[in-house]
Amino acid sequence: MKLNSMTGNPNNNNIETMISRLNDMSPADKMQMFLDGSPKLLVKRAEYEVPENGTFRKVEVLFDIPNTQNQAHYFIECDPLNPKDSRTFSIGVSRVGSDRMTSIQLAKGTKKEILNFLADKNNAELFKTTLANVSNSTDDYYSSF
Repeated sequence: MKLNSMTGNPNNNNIETMISRLNDMSPADKMQMFLDGSPKLLVKRAEYEVPENGTFRKVEVLFDIPNTQNQAHYFIECDPLNPKDSRTFSIGVSRVGSDRMTSIQLAKGTKKEILNFLADKNNAELFKTTLANVSNSTDDYYSSF
């Protein structure tokens, strides 16, 4: 998938440089960049968008999984059993253009516990393996039609 440059933006040169670098990356390098960056981006967003207590809208980071028709979802949402005080972190995969998503909950706890879980570099392999398994499951589901 090639990204197109944006026009009318005062930061065009920076954006075009970033797009050019991304388009020149191998699928494996893109995937590693997404795996490394998504938890960090989710932490930054959650710091502002997830309250300590109470309900909130799902906070999500998405990216296309290279060489597939799948899209990865890293998300934090209210725990349905205790929406006032508990949060969950899950990794999911959907087929581009579909609203069906398969996901696995990896952590449950307070906002601080979830953010610490995401920031822990020891969980990087867990995120990678989980994403691969859920993506393969999604591929298996769609190949059965």
